[in-house]
Amino acid sequence: MVSVTAKRPLQVYLDSSDFSTLANPSARTEAHSDTERTLLSWQEEGLIQLRYSYAHVIEVAPVDASSLDAAKMRLRHISRLCGRACLLDPFAIMESELLATRAPHQGVSAPEVSRSDGHWMPSFDDALIEPTSPAVLLREELDSMHLNRKSRRKHEQEFFDSRGGLRSSAYKRLRSLALTAEQHAADQFPMTPAALRDVIQYSLGIGSRETAIKGIRDSMADLECFADWYAKQWERVAPVSLCIREIGESLMESLLALAQEVSGLCEGLANAGEPSDAVATGLRDVFTSLLRNQPRSLVRRLAAAQGITVGDAFDCSWENAPTLMTVANVMCHLGRRSALLPQRHRKPLASDFGDILHTVYVPHVDIFRADGFMANTISEAKLPLKTTVVGKFLNLPSAIERRLQG
Repeated sequence: MVSVTAKRPLQVYLDSSDFSTLANPSARTEAHSDTERTLLSWQEEGLIQLRYSYAHVIEVAPVDASSLDAAKMRLRHISRLCGRACLLDPFAIMESELLATRAPHQGVSAPEVSRSDGHWMPSFDDALIEPTSPAVLLREELDSMHLNRKSRRKHEQEFFDSRGGLRSSAYKRLRSLALTAEQHAADQFPMTPAALRDVIQYSLGIGSRETAIKGIRDSMADLECFADWYAKQWERVAPVSLCIREIGESLMESLLALAQEVSGLCEGLANAGEPSDAVATGLRDVFTSLLRNQPRSLVRRLAAAQGITVGDAFDCSWENAPTLMTVANVMCHLGRRSALLPQRHRKPLASDFGDILHTVYVPHVDIFRADGFMANTISEAKLPLKTTVVGKFLNLPSAIERRLQG
């Protein structure tokens, strides 16, 4: 029996591999099932809250059509375990901290990272999810009729006034296009039944654009609905996943280049007759310099990418930028394990970028799950945080119990 002293549910962040294993009947064992039941039981009691993030959803994205079914199963399992309990997208978190670094003493308010509405996506303009308007639907209908210029003009004058507004006859015609409107909506976006109704009504001229767009946003926040969209709109979803993987490949190439540079440095020193302890001292100096400069370097790169001016007097510290400090420190230690330990370094992987993206959430949860390598890397960084990092899924219950009893 757990003796609870926590005043709020412990926030628990699972590794992407956990969702994959639990969603795969051939991969999960009875031990996995027991652990999952324990987590769900504690969650039902209000002792913990499982949360998912943008990084989880993007990593679930299949790399080819043959992986669609597995991707849908993983998304549905995330929904089963977390419901709509998610975390703010990583870009919004980092942008907030970038602003805080340039005004460290002005009390820049931090956004609420934990969300209960399922909105895991980065913010985007409404224009990106513009539903088919009544005017567009009518003009597409006219296109499909293959009219000559005279007939086309006649119909346009029948449906549109001189300013492009809809005449009463247009609404009559729109009512006959309900099936066309439904097909448009179902093909364009993930849709819950309620959202589909709202979008169709807007396309038919009897609903509002604002309601339709809200329905689309809410549908994207519904992972069950989003999972179904994968199968229908594979071509539209795949580039998002591929983009993330390309960034991961770029990071891997950078770390490999660093590893080769360090290896060449060590070989050159050895050939010059330098003793091994001198080589080790030199590598420690390289790492110390990297660790000291990486946070400010990261701030500058991210600020430039997001069009934020930070100047020279910005202050990146654990107080005003815990996420950026976490990412910078973990990146340094990942680089050390991948390049600065020539005798026992680990070859960089494209998935390292995904692991780093997940570390955005380390300061914002109580329990953080990562694979063994990344868990050890985070532990080596000795971050000044209260977060418990767990390297094995089956060890979660004992780690959580210790926090609940502490």
